[in-house]
Amino acid sequence: MNVLGPLTNPAGARRQVVGVADESLLDLIPGALQELGHIRALVVHGCHGLDEISPLGSTRVVELRNGALLDYELTLESVGLSPVKASEIAGGEPEENARIVKAVLSGEAGAHRTAVVLNAAAALLVSDRAPDWPSAVSLAGDTIDSGAAAAALERLIASTCG
Repeated sequence: MNVLGPLTNPAGARRQVVGVADESLLDLIPGALQELGHIRALVVHGCHGLDEISPLGSTRVVELRNGALLDYELTLESVGLSPVKASEIAGGEPEENARIVKAVLSGEAGAHRTAVVLNAAAALLVSDRAPDWPSAVSLAGDTIDSGAAAAALERLIASTCG
């Protein structure tokens, strides 16, 4: 597991979402980010050992906000979503994964969208573009539905020569 990578970010990011597969790191990483001068951060550990916000069930979150560390459980129900099955979000070969990303960003409903919306919501929350989890989840879904997320992907593809 790469513990040092998120802590030694050469970009000097002061807002960050960090996923940890080992729940014990929730006792270490948030304080380290605080000591490094982060303004806002989310350190997350999803159920079943996921190092991201889990679409399968609950996620333990330690949030650095206004100089304080807040430790809480995020449930899908609290943000208006339903849990999905692990088999529904399994990836595949690169071509299949690319198809899934394009489908999600084109507005296709389903388990993959739930996973994307949850984790995009974390970025929106930590960047102060949304005041709370339900608002962040709503904004993430609205951004997908508006076509803005798909347009951003197309710009990225074009700028990197496809």
